Amino acid sequence: IENAPQQAVLTALELRTGLAAFNLRKRLEIPLDIHIGLNTGIVLAGQVGSSDKKSFTVMGDAVNLAARLEDFAASGQIVVGPGTYNATRRLFEFVELGPISVKGKEKPVQVYEVLGEVDGAGDRRHETGSKIRACHVGREDELEALVEMVLAASSGRGGAVNVIGEGG
Repeated sequence: IENAPQQAVLTALELRTGLAAFNLRKRLEIPLDIHIGLNTGIVLAGQVGSSDKKSFTVMGDAVNLAARLEDFAASGQIVVGPGTYNATRRLFEFVELGPISVKGKEKPVQVYEVLGEVDGAGDRRHETGSKIRACHVGREDELEALVEMVLAASSGRGGAVNVIGEGG
């Protein structure tokens, strides 16, 4: 999808904002937090496993780097790799974090922190022919249920969550 990097950054920003609002509403003693790593590239996606038990997964260098960026990101940070930065640099404000050494890479990787949308970026997205839209379907109830499961788990009650949805 040509605008997947933009959608990913918009979603990450919305997740961070939504979680901050949730923390304010709930007045948690220990607020929930998030750190996000995003990368753009070619991945392999499909069913993996035996005939008895299969699961859908994605794999490849782009996925591995995204995981490393997530590990690198501090609490509340959205960190992106060079491909995501190049695809979205006119739409979002970034700060260059410098090159970092990453397991599995010979050379350091230049990374960037997303600060937010550039003023008027919504208008420019359409002027440049990009089809990106911030179409965020209301999922407040689902997010609330997921957060409640996390809180239950943090207080010692076990459970399982399966998140299924359309791509994008």
